[in-house]
Amino acid sequence: MCSSCTTNYSLLASNYTCLLLCPDTYTSVNQTCTPCSSNCYTCSTLSLCLTCPSNLYLFNATCLNPCPSAYYPNTTTAKCAPCHYTCTTCTNTSYCTHCSIGYQLQTNFTCISTCPNYQVPVNGICLNCSSMCSTCQQTTNNCTACYTPYYYAPTQNACYNSCPTLLY
Repeated sequence: MCSSCTTNYSLLASNYTCLLLCPDTYTSVNQTCTPCSSNCYTCSTLSLCLTCPSNLYLFNATCLNPCPSAYYPNTTTAKCAPCHYTCTTCTNTSYCTHCSIGYQLQTNFTCISTCPNYQVPVNGICLNCSSMCSTCQQTTNNCTACYTPYYYAPTQNACYNSCPTLLY
């Protein structure tokens, strides 16, 4: 049984042995294997994690779950990875679930600054205009132009199959 160790070795107090490398969840402090912080699997100092236990993700040398806003848990690297800069939340680098201020969520789960002409932003999401509208504003049914062969009624902001009565 050891009570101290020679140079380059650290004492594991739980079984009084000297080790060249401390086991997982421990780091060497003054030649003694000392437990890492409770969330670390391996660490370089007591509070700087190098790897995390399963279901936790490395972020700025700490282990977390969930990852902070604008980051997602990368299960391959076991790290919190950044979302695309246009996203505030995502499930991977190219799949946004909420967009940053000034961006709208598209149906393909990417964020863009302006919806295409055939869509309108509603609560931060680009929604398709109604089927006859080629462009719309404020709501999906508030048409500003129609696809051919539909007729546009500007006073009603609507598109019709035939020219409405009193319009020509």
